[in-house]
Amino acid sequence: MSTSSRNKEPVERVLFLSIELNETSTRVVLLFAVVAGLSMYEGMMKILTPHDFENEMINYIVLGLAFVFELVTW
Repeated sequence: MSTSSRNKEPVERVLFLSIELNETSTRVVLLFAVVAGLSMYEGMMKILTPHDFENEMINYIVLGLAFVFELVTW
């Protein structure tokens, strides 16, 4: 009888871990879907209601930082 009780423990642990992994991956996919939906909504709103640039210097600063970070990774 002691061998049968030992055999159940690893199976229960594997089932618990697989259920936990499934719940975690489901949450990650839902979070990704929500963020993707918000991103699409913001993009469509920018296309439908465009506005003028307020400060072009910020664009050049961001491009410069991206260039510097790209050089650092090489």
